[in-house]
Amino acid sequence: MVSFNRSHRELEIDSKLAWALDHREQFPIDLNRAPREALLRIPGLGQRAVDRILQTRRQQPIAVADVRKLRVNWHQVRYFVATSDHCPQQTVPQCRPTAVVVNVSPPLQLPLFDRAV
Repeated sequence: MVSFNRSHRELEIDSKLAWALDHREQFPIDLNRAPREALLRIPGLGQRAVDRILQTRRQQPIAVADVRKLRVNWHQVRYFVATSDHCPQQTVPQCRPTAVVVNVSPPLQLPLFDRAV
């Protein structure tokens, strides 16, 4: 019996998406410059979509509208691709937010029964 060391996340989601999430440093991939092998690693893009991207980018730069015409799930693909008019921010969430220390005076309690002068 072969035992695979798979995380809980890999069992719940697509294997291509799990690989992409584990290798975030390789994304976003520029659809206008990337080789075929890199395009095939993008979650949500299959062989047919990659072939159409390669054909389209020979004639014009790939834009978001072109990707949507391919009938791919843009909501999944948008985090992993860069086009001529779209580039997602690559941020890695931190475990603990960093605290910013600012010199601020403590709030004052307003007097309730004093007369306004």
